[in-house]
Amino acid sequence: MKIIGTIERSKTGYYSIYPDKDILNCAPFGYGDSLQEAKEDFMMGMEEFRQLKYDELGYYPKEVDDLVVEFRYDLSTLFEAFDFLNVSKFAQYAGINESKMRQYASGVCDPGVKASRKISDALKTIGQTLLEAAITTETSSADPKPSQAFASSSRRQSAAGRSLPEGHPAQIPLRQPPKSAPAATQSAS
Repeated sequence: MKIIGTIERSKTGYYSIYPDKDILNCAPFGYGDSLQEAKEDFMMGMEEFRQLKYDELGYYPKEVDDLVVEFRYDLSTLFEAFDFLNVSKFAQYAGINESKMRQYASGVCDPGVKASRKISDALKTIGQTLLEAAITTETSSADPKPSQAFASSSRRQSAAGRSLPEGHPAQIPLRQPPKSAPAATQSAS
C-alpha cells in the first residue's frame, strides 16, 4: 500500500509530516526540529504501527505489510531537502520571477494555482531530464590516460570545491567498460 507523507515547515521552523489517508483507522504523524528528524519520527511511527498490528493480530494485514511512503514537500522544505537546487536558477527555468520564487521557498507567501503548475511542471521536466541523463567513461584519443580523468583521492571535490563525504555517489569510481573478449576459436572434432 502506498501512502503520501506531506512535509511542511511551520513559520517557527518546526517540521511536520502527515499522511494522505488513514491506515486501518490510524494516521501516524512525524514531527521534528529538522527535516531529517521529522522523517525519522514519521517512519518510526509507521513501523511502530505495523508492529502493533502484528502483535494484535499475529500477522501483518495487507494494508501494512508492504507499506511504501512517498514524500511530498512544500516549497520551503523542497529546497531544503534538495539543497543542490539553486532557487534563482530554478525560478528562471520555471519562468517565475526570482524574487517571488525566493518568497515561496522561504515560506513568506504561497504560490497561486498558475505558479504552482509552473513549479510542478519544471520539477517533472528536471526529474525526467535527470532520469535520461548518462555519462560516458569513454575518452577521446586526445586523452591517452583515462585514469587521470578522475581524481584518485578518496575524498573528491564537488564542482563547488567542497569536499564530498565518504560514500557520496560522486565518491564511487566509475568503471571502465569491459574490454571485448577475443573471439572464441572453434576446435575441430
